[in-house]
Amino acid sequence: MFVRDYYRDMDQVAEILARDFSTAYKQPAERSGRPILSPERSLGSVIKLLTVSSDYNEEYNEWLRNLPQTIRQLVFTVKRYYRPEWGENWREHFTVDRINGFLGHELKYDNQKLVGNYLRVGFDPQGSWRIYKLRPDFHPAGKVQVEDDIAVSVVVPRQGLKDFDTKYPNRSAKLVENCEAFLFQRPDDAIHRGFDAQAAADIATPGTFLSNFEPLTKAQAKAMVDHVVEFDQYTEPMQALLRSFVSEAKVAYAVSSAYPRMVDGRPSKNPRYLQKRPDLVDPLAS
Repeated sequence: MFVRDYYRDMDQVAEILARDFSTAYKQPAERSGRPILSPERSLGSVIKLLTVSSDYNEEYNEWLRNLPQTIRQLVFTVKRYYRPEWGENWREHFTVDRINGFLGHELKYDNQKLVGNYLRVGFDPQGSWRIYKLRPDFHPAGKVQVEDDIAVSVVVPRQGLKDFDTKYPNRSAKLVENCEAFLFQRPDDAIHRGFDAQAAADIATPGTFLSNFEPLTKAQAKAMVDHVVEFDQYTEPMQALLRSFVSEAKVAYAVSSAYPRMVDGRPSKNPRYLQKRPDLVDPLAS
C-alpha cells in the first residue's frame, strides 16, 4: 500500500471522514448521514458511498470523479482496520518510514507493512498488465475440482443418506466422485516468466509428465541463466531447475515454463502437463 505525500494524503482522508454525506443523495434517507467510521456502516457501504451512482446528485458525483484513486483506497484501508475504541485517534495507527530524512511512501499499520490484493485483467496494447485493486477485505476462494473428464456418479434414495439435510425435499440424490489423480492442464499464462507460479512449480517438479515444451540443451539453459534480468523474472522453483541443469545435470535436456515447443518455426499453442490434483496434494485445505 503506497501513499504519495503522507501528511497531505492523510489530511484529505480526515476531511472525507468528517464529511456529512446526507446531502449527497437525491432522496436522503434516515441512514444516509452515517459517518464512514460508524459501526453501522460496513466497508461495502463505504465503497458504494465513494462510487459514482445515479442515487447521488450531480454535484456529489462530480466530487467523486475528481477524488484521487489513491485517496479513495486510503479511506477504504482506514475503514478496513478501524476499531471503535480508537475514537478520533485513527491516524496514530498508520505511518510511513523516514528514508534519508524524507517521508517514505509505503504505508504501515501499527508498524507492519500492508499488502494489497490486485487482479490482472488482460494486457494493454503495449503488453503491460492491466491491474485492478481489490477491496481490502477480499480473500480469494479456492476452486475444489469435483468433476472433469473422468468421474463416476450414482443416484441413491435419500433415506440411505444419514446426513442428508432435511430441508431438501428430494427423494433421491446424485453423488459424484472425481476418479482422476492428475489434471491435464494447459498453462497458457506460463509463457510469461513468473506469471503462473503454480504451473512453474508443477513443471519444475521431478517426474512431471510434459507435452509440447521445447527440449532445451545445456547451452540454451546456460544462456537463460546468464541473462540475469530475464532469468530473475522466473519463480524460485524454475530458477532452481535451470541452475541445477546447467551446473550438474546428467540428462541431455530440460524445459522452461516460458518456452513451448517450436513447431514449424513458431511456439506451440498447446503446451500441456499433468498436475497432481491440488486437493490430493493438500487435502487439509479443502
